[in-house]
Amino acid sequence: MASPAEAAQGPILIGIFINLILYGIRCAQAFIYWSTFKKDRISMQLFVGLLLIADTVKVVFDMIYIYDGLVVHFGDDSYIAVANWLFNTDPALNGIIGAIVQAFFAWRVRQLTRNNWAFGAIVFFLMMEGLCGIGTAIACQIIPEFQNFQRFEVIVILWLASAALCDCIVTASLVYHLQTQRQGFSNSDSVIDKIIALTVQTGMITAVWATIDLVLFLTNRNGYHLIFNYNLCNLYSNCLMSTLNARTYFREAVESGRPSMSGHTRNKSSILVEVESQRMVETAKVPRLDNDIGMDTATSDKASSWVEQPSPISPTERVLKEHWAGRRTSFIEP
Repeated sequence: MASPAEAAQGPILIGIFINLILYGIRCAQAFIYWSTFKKDRISMQLFVGLLLIADTVKVVFDMIYIYDGLVVHFGDDSYIAVANWLFNTDPALNGIIGAIVQAFFAWRVRQLTRNNWAFGAIVFFLMMEGLCGIGTAIACQIIPEFQNFQRFEVIVILWLASAALCDCIVTASLVYHLQTQRQGFSNSDSVIDKIIALTVQTGMITAVWATIDLVLFLTNRNGYHLIFNYNLCNLYSNCLMSTLNARTYFREAVESGRPSMSGHTRNKSSILVEVESQRMVETAKVPRLDNDIGMDTATSDKASSWVEQPSPISPTERVLKEHWAGRRTSFIEP
């Protein structure tokens, strides 16, 4: 049987190493965000700052815990075989930070899809995730022995399963919505494909991570699940920040050029543009027959200024040109 240090502190140490790497990436992501998106709403910037503070507090608690167990109480098997309040902050902060991140994605799903059922399901599971994370911390306080953690496995199952289900619902909702936004333009559809890929990656990474954590907790008593548990919240935060910072890449892709139409749409548009161009040429040759045509020549100031010509033209010619020019523009714009 493995020693208490190997069974509990070993996986925790590995998990903290991974967590520190993710935290470094997290800080870099925050710096990129604040440097790039200075015009974002102040509420969003404060949200990112609050999340960074929460991640920092967790990292500090983790470092104090591992130093206390492996340095201050070095060789004290009875001490490191049980959880203390520093250890108990891990499931609580994991649940709270994970719920905060998923609340952002729930808001995003609500704004994009207007699907109340998906939004309600996400809110339900994220609340269960947060409450069960706090409940797991309380259970660790009541039953602190690492080898007895399976005695409160129900609340851990609810916590990690809710996290995984919430990620799956968020991912499925966003992917379905994005799939319905295809318009037949190659550039815009390419951007949508990239957003879908990013959504699947960020959603599935956290879902798979939480599932592995749950499976190891249920099948192994050597504490290997702590390798995945100790960095779960920083994984959530990094997925959120990568989603926010990816807007620069997608914006550049959209602004690099107008979407090119493909197949039938392009041919149809080309024909219509040619027809309207020919009509504009013919319209320019129409004699000034305002009274014969009998059209209402009242136009808006904005439209008149847009087509104003150096040489005087009749109100009828102006109306006709504005009409066909407006239709022509609507055909070639994506």
